[in-house]
Formats: sequence, C-alpha cells, structure tokens
Amino acid sequence: MCPYGYAFTSAELDSAVASFSEAMEPLLRLAESEKSAQLLAQEIERTRRRVNALENVMIPNYEETIKYIKMKLEENERAGTTRMMKVKDLCYQRDMARKKERDNKAMEAIS
Repeated sequence: MCPYGYAFTSAELDSAVASFSEAMEPLLRLAESEKSAQLLAQEIERTRRRVNALENVMIPNYEETIKYIKMKLEENERAGTTRMMKVKDLCYQRDMARKKERDNKAMEAIS
C-alpha cells in the first residue's frame, strides 16, 4: 500500500519508493552505529577527564598526604627514642646517686 495514488504518478515514483524502502534499513543501521560511536566517544572523553583528575589532582594529594604521615611517624619515632634515652640517662644518674650514697654510708661506717 502506497501513500500516493497510482492514477496520476509515474512508474519511476514506484521504483524510487522501492529503492528508498530498500535503503532505509541499512541507513537505520548506519544511524544506530553512528549514535553508538558518539555515545562511546562521550564516555571515553568523560573517562579521560576522570583519569586526568586522578593523575593530576587526587594521586598527588594522596602522595603528599602519605609523605606527611610518614614524616610524622618518623618524627614520633625519633621523639620516642629521645624520650627513652632521656629516661635511661635519668635512671643511670639515679642509680649512680644511690651507689654514691651507699658508698658514702659505707665509708662513714668504716671510719
């Protein structure tokens, strides 16, 4: 069934309509493929922007944070070592003072 009357049209119109109908299916597949390619290109661009954000902003920020945390941990470790050395020195001084006091008492007892 054609959307036009047969009485006042030529046979070439029938041929053109038939050719157009045959060409429609491949054209529709082509349009579908083109739209899929456009959507894929948009998604690739969106992904590229995300990758750039990760590489140029987020990863450097995380690396800087990791560096800061490592520095703080090392600083805390050094402070702990210093405290331990100070405590050890104080204990040594206390022990030496006690020993000196005992020696003095022993010397007094002898005299």
